[in-house]
Amino acid sequence: IQLHGLDIHLKHNRISGFRSFVREFCRTPKGKYEYDTAIHLANLGICTIEPIACGVGQGIAPESFLITKTLEGALSLEKYWHELSRLDVPSQFTIKKQIIDAMAQTLATMHAKGVLHNDLHPGNLMVILNGGKPVLSLIDLFPVRIKPNSLSWTERRSNLAMLDRWAAPPQSITRVT
Repeated sequence: IQLHGLDIHLKHNRISGFRSFVREFCRTPKGKYEYDTAIHLANLGICTIEPIACGVGQGIAPESFLITKTLEGALSLEKYWHELSRLDVPSQFTIKKQIIDAMAQTLATMHAKGVLHNDLHPGNLMVILNGGKPVLSLIDLFPVRIKPNSLSWTERRSNLAMLDRWAAPPQSITRVT
């Protein structure tokens, strides 16, 4: 959405079904949680969305909203990685190495500062070019949990294993009879 030169993103968290209603009724609304989490992550020096406002609708099943500045020129890591196939092989290699370095730096910073993203995949990591180099920005902040201390090795490994689901080639299923 563009308003008076400001490009914004509106996230509408709908309530779908009884289970969703109970969750929203018993905890901080998703929009408010993501708003607060974005501010906390920015204060920790972790690149993420820039929140503008959040709100909760009225009624028996209040839905929540989050308004953020759009990440200008950003592509999801998944889409960015796919777009690289259009380049020559040496350029692909150079940029993929930069992305891997950026990912390692982002995850090391997150984990050292106690940040765990429980839905970590390339669709929740946005690539923004800064001086021609990729920088990763974290989105979809509802699954983020922030602990007071750095993550343990087990927590870090478990968080990284989520990315392995995306990076691993599809496994063929062999039926044993």
